Amino acid sequence: MENYEIKYLDCSKVQNRILLLKETKKVLRTDEKPSKERLKKIVKSLQKKYGIKIRVFRQKGNLLFCSLEIERGTFSTLCCNSLYEFMCKYILLCKNEVERRKAL
Repeated sequence: MENYEIKYLDCSKVQNRILLLKETKKVLRTDEKPSKERLKKIVKSLQKKYGIKIRVFRQKGNLLFCSLEIERGTFSTLCCNSLYEFMCKYILLCKNEVERRKAL
């Protein structure tokens, strides 16, 4: 999936949640749905390894607004319905960013 597809994927629809989970399982190379705890560990590890930091994390109603600092001074904002969705999107965005950095 491309970055814009990940960022604007509407996970209030079941088919989109299934697509997000399939892509995440493919990246993690697993057949089972990963637990929240495992995803938290992976997100922390990716933050340390690649320096893609979570800068702003706010909840308004049922939505989470998360700003990621991809590079110094470059931010990307995600709007998610749940913490689980955010962690899946974060993992996919990190994968794409690492591939982009390698291509440079």
